[in-house]
Amino acid sequence: MALRNCRVLLTNLNDNRKQFQVGIGMTPDDVWIYVDSTWATQVSSPSPLSATEYRAFWVTLDASTIMFGKEGNDTAIASYTDSVSIRSFTHVGIMTHHGDLGYWKMTSLPQFQYPVGTYYL
Repeated sequence: MALRNCRVLLTNLNDNRKQFQVGIGMTPDDVWIYVDSTWATQVSSPSPLSATEYRAFWVTLDASTIMFGKEGNDTAIASYTDSVSIRSFTHVGIMTHHGDLGYWKMTSLPQFQYPVGTYYL
């Protein structure tokens, strides 16, 4: 739960320059995807965050494609396929940015194996 400025980061401990980052609510009703700290795509999505109610969303990584969507809907709101064919991540993080507060729950579906999987946040 957060009003705005949520970031989900997938990175590799051995090379933190290689990363995917999903920015949710960075501007009102937008989802951004960054690759290696460079903006890659932006889409509008009505009310992706709320400060008063829990709204689950998911992030899926499949080889070099990252996808973001809302719980209960299998269709991605935002996705990006990188030119690097396979990326390996060792860490997943979530945070709010610019002093905003948030409350987060993370789960991973058991049928998915590291490093490819779906993370519900």
